[in-house]
Amino acid sequence: MSVLCGFDLSRASQRAATVAAALARARREPLVLVYAVPPWPNEWEGSGRGELLAGLRRALDRETERLRGPELAVSARLVAATPVEALAREAADSEATLVVLGSAAPSERMGGRAGRLAERLAQRSPRPTLVVRDAEPWLAWLSGGAPLEVLVGVEPGPTSEAAWRFAVSLGALAPVKVTGAHLYWPPHEFKRLGLTGVRSYVDVDPEVARVLERELSARLPGGPGATVGFFSAPSLGRPADHLASLGAERGVHLLVVGTHRRSFVERLWEGSVSRGLLRGATVAAACVPAHGVPVPAPPEEPRHVLAATDLTALGNATVEAAFAQAGEHGAITVVHVLEPPPHHRDLDPHDVFEVSAENAPRKAQVLAELTALGTSHGAGRLTPLVLESHSPAKAIAQAAERVGATLVLVGTRVREGSRPGPGAVLEGVLQGTTRPVLVVRPPGR
Repeated sequence: MSVLCGFDLSRASQRAATVAAALARARREPLVLVYAVPPWPNEWEGSGRGELLAGLRRALDRETERLRGPELAVSARLVAATPVEALAREAADSEATLVVLGSAAPSERMGGRAGRLAERLAQRSPRPTLVVRDAEPWLAWLSGGAPLEVLVGVEPGPTSEAAWRFAVSLGALAPVKVTGAHLYWPPHEFKRLGLTGVRSYVDVDPEVARVLERELSARLPGGPGATVGFFSAPSLGRPADHLASLGAERGVHLLVVGTHRRSFVERLWEGSVSRGLLRGATVAAACVPAHGVPVPAPPEEPRHVLAATDLTALGNATVEAAFAQAGEHGAITVVHVLEPPPHHRDLDPHDVFEVSAENAPRKAQVLAELTALGTSHGAGRLTPLVLESHSPAKAIAQAAERVGATLVLVGTRVREGSRPGPGAVLEGVLQGTTRPVLVVRPPGR
């Protein structure tokens, strides 16, 4: 285990080496400086190659002496390869825990080339890559100063989880304040959560924010020395630009994102948040591959089961099954879907969880019936919900997202009025949710 630092004698790489040394000392790992020497053309053989390498070795020796201390072992390597190849190979071969690079300050940049090495390395490195722009915040933090302010771009999936684990793990070195930022596409979240009609694409929707932040806090835990928090915001432009802007507004010291390590064609078509962040951020940035940080065992959590019923004996079988699936400490949400009134307009803002005035009397009756279904099992564990939607399958899937269900139970038709067949509802739920779905067979079958 070691910390690697790409070194090229520039002021930016010297700042990076200073930070890398401080991090290696705090992690109690050795520091390895890597200087990449591109392959020497055949026609240049004998034209001073030996003198050049000797000069580079002397410069590296001076740098290792500057960084070495009683609690830190420092070594340097001259590697015959391009910088990206050298660092990626050394990171894999030495089982490095972190790769550190320097990025030139704005006054030092020439020709727009700053950060390109970091961009390419972030796509190839099997280990987290940290790009340092200013050494002072890091040295102050590790010497007992204020907590390091970290902003992590998070989204569903293992890539963001690895980025989050990396950020939280910094708390083992010194206190950190880690904030997860989820930038969402409003139309997708409105559809997922059952918020229909014409809505704002630029303002934060309170219900969307509530659900997203609940999901993030459940999926992304804290750790020793780390204070964590979350927020979400609509994003209509490039996520990298938005994240960099948020980092500047909040005055953070470090931005962290996960890397998908996609092919060149995929990055060209879909864009790359990590690439954009490394180019656009004015503070330190870290890119973390999905497998670059150890994964702790997930804690055991009580189940939250959502059961859909149309209040027939056949539909109510899902409620019985829900109590069995939830176990002793799990939660149960039972939903029933009502048909909207005829005058309902699709363009009017509507929440699937809200029922129109015409359906209010029926809602009260249904709530009482749903509550009664859980009396024999302990009504305190059952939450009844009456939904209103033209599509029962879509409403069930949206309710599962809103309440954070870990399992969805579907038996048969779940809406009054013009009811589709049981197979159509089941198929619609399966298509509308990524959560596990359990089909409950009719009693006696």
